[in-house]
Amino acid sequence: MTFAAPNYYERDGKRYDMTGGRSGFAEALATSPAHEDTEAEEIHWGGTIGQLEVAQGPHGGRFTVYRKRPLNVKMVGSRGTATLRSLTTGEKYADQHIDRMNPAIHRLVFSDCTVDVSKAQSPYPIVNSVGTALGTFGFRRCKVVSTRQSPVKTIFRGNASGRYKFTDIAAHGGAKEYLAYCNAGRGDSVFRNLDGQFFGRGIVQCVLRSTENPWYTMDEDDGNSLLIESISASLCGSAGSSAVSVTGWADNITIRDLGVDTPYNTAAISLRFDKKQAELDDIYNPKTANIIGAGQMLESGHAHGTVLIDLQDSYIRTGQDTPGQASKSSRPALMIDSCYDLWLVSSVNTSISAGSGSNKSLHLEHQGAGAIRTVSGKKIGTRAVESFKTSGNFSSFGPMYRAGQPMSADEYLSAR
Repeated sequence: MTFAAPNYYERDGKRYDMTGGRSGFAEALATSPAHEDTEAEEIHWGGTIGQLEVAQGPHGGRFTVYRKRPLNVKMVGSRGTATLRSLTTGEKYADQHIDRMNPAIHRLVFSDCTVDVSKAQSPYPIVNSVGTALGTFGFRRCKVVSTRQSPVKTIFRGNASGRYKFTDIAAHGGAKEYLAYCNAGRGDSVFRNLDGQFFGRGIVQCVLRSTENPWYTMDEDDGNSLLIESISASLCGSAGSSAVSVTGWADNITIRDLGVDTPYNTAAISLRFDKKQAELDDIYNPKTANIIGAGQMLESGHAHGTVLIDLQDSYIRTGQDTPGQASKSSRPALMIDSCYDLWLVSSVNTSISAGSGSNKSLHLEHQGAGAIRTVSGKKIGTRAVESFKTSGNFSSFGPMYRAGQPMSADEYLSAR
């Protein structure tokens, strides 16, 4: 049994008091006997973690954690007393070497705690550094305390290439952009039961980019997957974007069980090709850069592989004011392109409403179904949906379009 507090930690009945302002949390992590070849150690903790730097930061720092072998820890909070304010991770071992096949963080998962970023002065208070690799990182059964008036853009910013697990999180204070915004990595990432309000853009954004972690290449048959389910987004999207946004990420993507209710000009789901997924000639100015190669496109030439969007019993209402007022939305509820194999499932209990009800419920290939080409004209991919199938009842859907032309879900009905 291990317990950590701000100024001490206790392991197997022996207490270690810190001196010189050293964090008991940091020392408990640094001395954990677990590593990549053992079961994860559970470190129970209480009090406030005001700052923590794992696999990065100054050597000898009060809040830094460096190890000779990978960290493999579950941080289990004491309910009501465990609060995290700031966390940054990197990928360096104690001797400063980097091993992206065996990252310095094998597992670091926090649970049963409060994440309080209401006084944070940085845009990303909980952040994995860009250009780094990690194993499993995440948060479970957490309450987020935040305010839209702070400088915080995103609560959990997973810049690293890793396997992310975010489940059972309530965040009703909002932020300028997202609750969780993560980059693709090896393994099965899960975003489940996330309840957010007042986020300027959305709840989840997942990306696969050549401009970030360019050394990571996704192999289509290595079991990578992305599951996003049981997402609640209320009064989100005042800055646009969508409640759930995916650009690339994995060969197998599942999105299901959404509750989206907002008056803003936003979408519920945006699944699309993003220019940053391709190889660019100027990664620091991607909006004006030229495409020069396929980058992180799949071998099929699509941004996404097999995608299942299961909206059975889901409720989606975007771009609507109170009754009698004008619609604010010009965006479809669902915006999807560049998939190799796409399934869309609905039921009689599904409710989809965008704008005044006359706006598009679904627009496939909303950027057109044309080729994605380099600046020299070489085709490297396509915005088209290769195979599209529907299943269930679509009576609640409003207008549906494909590449700018009206369509019906019945045209694509198929037995599952």
